[in-house]
Amino acid sequence: MPAHSIDQTDDIFDSLRQGYPDFDQWWRNKCVREHRPCWAATIENELAGLVVRKEESHAEAQTKYPGPKILKVCTFKVKPKYRGEKLGELLLKQVLWFAQKNAFDLVYLTTFSEQKALISVLLYYGFEKTRVNALGEDIYEKPLCRDRIHPGPGENLFDLARANYPRFVGRSPAEAFCVPIQGEYHNILFPELAKRIQEDLFSLHNSSRERRTPGNTMRRSR
Repeated sequence: MPAHSIDQTDDIFDSLRQGYPDFDQWWRNKCVREHRPCWAATIENELAGLVVRKEESHAEAQTKYPGPKILKVCTFKVKPKYRGEKLGELLLKQVLWFAQKNAFDLVYLTTFSEQKALISVLLYYGFEKTRVNALGEDIYEKPLCRDRIHPGPGENLFDLARANYPRFVGRSPAEAFCVPIQGEYHNILFPELAKRIQEDLFSLHNSSRERRTPGNTMRRSR
């Protein structure tokens, strides 16, 4: 959705105003007037998570890794009451799928060091802290490559997949497993693959918090 269609008074922006005193002016002058595109996660018609994106050149971004086509995540926010449901991870996946599909060379964002949950997700998906900007924000970058991935001898394929997400090794020595899933559970386990358009990304017949939890909360450690 375009930025101008989002209610600027929504309390999802409260903490951003605390960290950035000029946030409201920036939102009006940059996001709204420039018609910046956004991804939003809604739960029962409430805005629960938001990402605002912008395409930049390397001259604009001043990143460690080169462009020429760079995707900046200008705003990345999940409401505190919905934390723990992996909405941030789901939105980050959307960012990376979009960037890979549209041949971006790099994705980057800035964040303050106290945002531990966000930083943990960024590191998990292969972002690297490259420097600190003049505002004291940490800059995290993830280069995207379109070449085939060639695992080295004994290289951990799971770590390789995380670093290169959304790409992965799909041939030997990687193994594949087929897991049958009943249709009624598919959108619970894989909300990002749901084809239908719906107002509420996670609402189902049973709207309880447990039922709504996105499928990407499932991880198996070895």
